[in-house]
Amino acid sequence: MPPELLLDVHHPANSEYMQNINSVKRTVVACSSKMKAWHVDAVKRRVAGAPNTEIATVLNKSDGAVSQALNRQDAKELRALLEHYNMAMDGPNDAHRRRMLWEIAVDNQDIEPKVSISSVAEINKMNGTYSTGSKDTAINITINNSLLPKGKLDT
Repeated sequence: MPPELLLDVHHPANSEYMQNINSVKRTVVACSSKMKAWHVDAVKRRVAGAPNTEIATVLNKSDGAVSQALNRQDAKELRALLEHYNMAMDGPNDAHRRRMLWEIAVDNQDIEPKVSISSVAEINKMNGTYSTGSKDTAINITINNSLLPKGKLDT
């Protein structure tokens, strides 16, 4: 492949984010290759949220063996790598977005007040404390049938 294609700054593979993700993937593979296959499987299941008893049942191991495997240093390192990778792939959560908006509001408070106000408005929308101006126009009428029974025009 020509070098200019490999060095294209607009190609997604050349972005810092993708390079970091690929670096974490390589580190996961390197860490996993030094471990027993069932240890790696146990760590992956634990990261996915499975309890030790379920992992032991699926892998046909004792609870103690699973616990010992998960407490090994290499298993802890693999777990940390997998959790880091999952967080990077999931992207920012609500707390990250709120923090980013708050930083924008603070940074632009004196320079561009409109940007700061917009950031605070977005935070308020996320928290549900800000109304967009739309009103609930639904009308609910309850009629007591014993006082006003249905007539011929009611359907």
